[in-house]
Amino acid sequence: MNPEDKSYRDVMMMFSDQPIQPKYWFEDFGDYWSCSCGQINREETCSNCGLSRELLKKIFVIQKNADIKTSEKTSKKTPDATEEVVDTAPAVEEDPEVVEARLYKRRKKRTKIILGILIFLILLLGGALAAFYFYYVPELNKQEEENASATTSSLMKELPAVMKPIASANFNVYRNAGDKHYEKKEYVEAIEYYNKALAMEQDESVRQKILAAKYSYVANNQEQGGKTFKKYLDELKKANYPGVENIYERTYNWKASIVSNTGQGDYSTDMDSI
Repeated sequence: MNPEDKSYRDVMMMFSDQPIQPKYWFEDFGDYWSCSCGQINREETCSNCGLSRELLKKIFVIQKNADIKTSEKTSKKTPDATEEVVDTAPAVEEDPEVVEARLYKRRKKRTKIILGILIFLILLLGGALAAFYFYYVPELNKQEEENASATTSSLMKELPAVMKPIASANFNVYRNAGDKHYEKKEYVEAIEYYNKALAMEQDESVRQKILAAKYSYVANNQEQGGKTFKKYLDELKKANYPGVENIYERTYNWKASIVSNTGQGDYSTDMDSI
């Protein structure tokens, strides 16, 4: 038999407790027969190796006769006083059903062993995964958080020094842009840029530029008025900005003019202001 044969493993299990490797002979038991490959058959052809029952019968009958003759010659040449009895009778084969039952039990036992090993491996793997999930992953997350915290702290220490030149540059850009609009008498736009610069840095000179731009707008828009005019005027009044008081009074004072006629013939239209 070869290891790749169909019944090789089962046959080897049958002989696992024997000190020698098995040797199979063709045996004809009438209703069934055993092939030289070890397969038990009921048909005329071996279901394992495909050999013919009749062919094996002819071959093994010749072989058995040759073995018997060799055994007889050996026994005659033996000078011992005690004659050795050689049993040339064919070995008694077990019932196929008994063999199948034994093989089934062994296969069942082997299956239990394999299942036990698999369960053990699954439990071992489950323990490893649990240890990884409940111990290693939290430790890894903790280490990552500590590293991130250290990096953040380092950046926060370095950030003000890095951002200061950037903020200073933006402050100058916005202040200069406000100055350009102020020179063009675009006071609303100038105030917008001054406010952006003031948001970058609380500079008193920029606050004064904002008040100056508002005063210039109010002074140049007394006749037109409008919401922006009144808004800037009120803000300047609250800030007590120099010069705004006169504009404020001219804007909000009431004036009345009357015509005084002294008789029926007096048609004068001269008006006196109060």
